[in-house]
Amino acid sequence: MTDHSYDAANIEVLEFDAAVRRRPGMYFGVGSGNPKLPANLLCAVGRHVLHPATSVAGEHTLRGLLEITSDSSFTISMDQPHAWHDPGAPVLGYFGSLLGPEWWLLAAAATLSGQVTVEMWCAGRGLRQVHTGIRPRTAPPKRFIHHKAAARA
Repeated sequence: MTDHSYDAANIEVLEFDAAVRRRPGMYFGVGSGNPKLPANLLCAVGRHVLHPATSVAGEHTLRGLLEITSDSSFTISMDQPHAWHDPGAPVLGYFGSLLGPEWWLLAAAATLSGQVTVEMWCAGRGLRQVHTGIRPRTAPPKRFIHHKAAARA
């Protein structure tokens, strides 16, 4: 019988986006070569925006917008009654983005996407960030958008 020992030398630590790219089936049910991946990815994003985890928003209400701009690009706009920490903004997540561990599924989808625009709104104030994959194209947002119409201009 062959010995199948396993120890610390067998562990490879990956950054979140590298892990998602290596095994997208763990997150979206199909592998990278499967033509269903874009549809599964966008369905997962839609479910997560419309029904976020209770750690993000206690009330599961329809306070999100998902705009699909191509097979690999989308915009998500979330208006959830979650608490933003001092100085009144969400804690930044992966690579300084608005997508932190509480939005892990959106971050996984962004990893496999070409361009993702994230807008987070709370009590009429918002932040906007454009990503290439999961990585923001710009530094973390420093100022709020005060009207949703202004965000799209």
